[in-house]
Amino acid sequence: MVNPVKAQVDVEQLTVSFGAKRAVAEVNVSVAPGEVTAILGPSGCGKSTLLRAIAGLTEPSSGAVFIDGADQRPIPAHRRGCVLLFQDGQLFDHRSVAENVGYALKLRRAPREQVRVRVAELLELVGLGDMADRAPATLSGGERQRVALARALAAEPRVLLLDEPLSALDRELRTRLADDLARIVRDAGITTIVVTHDHDEAFVLADNVMLMREGKIVQSGPLAEVWGGPKDEWVAGFLGYDQVLDGGAAAAVARAARLVLEPGGQLAARASAFVTDASGELAARMNRVRRVSATHVALDLELDDPIGAVAAVVGRGEAVPRAGDDVQVAIDAAQLAPIG
Repeated sequence: MVNPVKAQVDVEQLTVSFGAKRAVAEVNVSVAPGEVTAILGPSGCGKSTLLRAIAGLTEPSSGAVFIDGADQRPIPAHRRGCVLLFQDGQLFDHRSVAENVGYALKLRRAPREQVRVRVAELLELVGLGDMADRAPATLSGGERQRVALARALAAEPRVLLLDEPLSALDRELRTRLADDLARIVRDAGITTIVVTHDHDEAFVLADNVMLMREGKIVQSGPLAEVWGGPKDEWVAGFLGYDQVLDGGAAAAVARAARLVLEPGGQLAARASAFVTDASGELAARMNRVRRVSATHVALDLELDDPIGAVAAVVGRGEAVPRAGDDVQVAIDAAQLAPIG
């Protein structure tokens, strides 16, 4: 195991204020040893401030952070055992990759051979075993972030804090590196908290997720539980659901999808919940093409009463209908979620 250190993190009633503005408002967080938790929310919601408060870089107005049960208020940032990795990695460009990774070990005056072995081990972990002598300036953005992560792990943190670690990269690279990052932090076995505004990234990285809005945690739990049961319309929209159905429309769709929905309940639906299919059981009329992506042609359809207007996608092998065309629609229940 690269690093067996695992710590329990508990945040209790933490508030951080800047003047009259409360950036973090009475937040409670609990992260089990070795767990990967994502704090997910839009820009400006307070998630990075929360991470800095856990690290000891921002002083809370009230509340406390506990690591393995110990109150961290009297403990300075450099003694908490937390390492905070920012989106730009902040490498030392005048040092080689190996020198960057081994920097924390040299500060501790570790023996040269121990540093060499440890650096080699960490570079293998992040998939850069053959780049020890390279200069950071010669690396791609994704490679630089891997080096920064290896350097963070070399410090043997009790808690690894990742602040938008992939946001500076382009979408394709972020998607690839998210898979690698998930493997690395799990192989390392360190308690990890990652801040992101990207729900796809959180889905890949985390065991549990906490959704944050305007300084507060609005929903938390295991990833699949939150994903499949958004608390309210805002959460559903933030998680990428295209529409929220209520009343008779929600009841009719739930019946067609064979889902249990409480009387008067709402149903969140992705566009991919409604798929044009010649053998589908629902009738609809095509209104317009909403958007075209690499994976879907999204449409606006008008289903028969009581469902009405929905966002939908063109099924595999189905022709793209024209405005006014009558089509049949099938429902993919996996793309629906009861709200509440």
